[in-house]
Amino acid sequence: MPHVDKATGYIPEWEPLRETFRPVGRIKLLLVGESPPDPVTGNFFYEGGPLTKVVQKAFASVFPQIGELDTKDFLLCLKRVGCFLDDISHKPITGMSDRDRNYTLLWELPSFVNRLKGCKPIAVVGFIKRIDFFLKYAVEQSGIDATLEYLPFPLRSAKNRKDFIEGLSRILREK
Repeated sequence: MPHVDKATGYIPEWEPLRETFRPVGRIKLLLVGESPPDPVTGNFFYEGGPLTKVVQKAFASVFPQIGELDTKDFLLCLKRVGCFLDDISHKPITGMSDRDRNYTLLWELPSFVNRLKGCKPIAVVGFIKRIDFFLKYAVEQSGIDATLEYLPFPLRSAKNRKDFIEGLSRILREK
């Protein structure tokens, strides 16, 4: 289990790992989640968790050779093609009340806006319905010129997984 900073809730070793896979230059496709998973119950995207596998399936439906890659090579491939996954909050918020979750997202929003300004993505894809407002606000505040789309969170149901894979595949074919 990763070390959790008790004062902030951050998982210090996750952010250097995330940065390892940040594309050089402008990001073409930015996938945005709410926050990293709870360190006890979830796997971080850049450690090859279930979300990584679903994203790889979507990419493989458009680029079949990607389906053959191991997790690290897939993540390096994402980096090479300009795709990155970031979260509005870098502090896990799983299990928080709706009120505390919203306060945390509001608190983390200025940092996320600055990250958007820095990476200037061409397309932004949010994949948790409850962050729609935060994500739209962040894109507007950042002043970036990016398309903004939303997909369902793929780990909640088989239908969401199917809709996410189909939606992300469509986006990849269009970009």
